[in-house]
Amino acid sequence: LLDTGSAEIDGRRMPVAARAERYDFSAHADREGLRSFLDSYRDTEILVNHGDRCGAFAAELADEGFDASAPELGDVWRRSVRDSWTC
Repeated sequence: LLDTGSAEIDGRRMPVAARAERYDFSAHADREGLRSFLDSYRDTEILVNHGDRCGAFAAELADEGFDASAPELGDVWRRSVRDSWTC
């Protein structure tokens, strides 16, 4: 619709005389958005714990100087106010 100004309706291509706009409502940051956000936290431990490739992303961050790690399935992580993460 945005590219052609028409839509298929009941098997027929019909012109649409309406203003159409596109919005992205994703609540998730993309890789660049995450990297941009994390640049502000280089002095902080980063625990990557959501997504399909947590270990790989944590390793990539560690290679770039971040203190990053990712838990394995079943790991329990505890954090106290004064201590660092322990597994």
